[in-house]
Amino acid sequence: MASHSNSAESLGYSLLTLAAILGLGYWGWTSADRSGYLIHSEVTDITVSADWRVGERKVCVSPIIHGQKASMEHKSEGYAMSIVACDDSPTETLKVAFYGRTKQPDYDGVQWNCIRNKLSWREAAAFTCKQTAGLHLK
Repeated sequence: MASHSNSAESLGYSLLTLAAILGLGYWGWTSADRSGYLIHSEVTDITVSADWRVGERKVCVSPIIHGQKASMEHKSEGYAMSIVACDDSPTETLKVAFYGRTKQPDYDGVQWNCIRNKLSWREAAAFTCKQTAGLHLK
């Protein structure tokens, strides 16, 4: 009878340990995402001037989409990566690697530091953009 009790207790401790590990993993992942340490590759519209050289950096901004616009674009409320404006050039739809949260409903816009990548088998995204600020326009 004592061995049955020990097995149940051992199982309980194992489940508790597993739950703690999963909880810490989730917390770590969301903290890293909130801090902009995780990469999100998105196909998005980005303004690209013909003279933007490989390795050159530009400060860019993107509006946060809300409500009906988010719904029409089939994106989540507060989506931050629908378009990236770096200058007044025409937009191109390209794969962009973002360091920053995909959803930021607490802001009106996001400021990025974007670099044009040399496309190769190792570099799948045409641009890499790192978030530098959240913008309040009101």
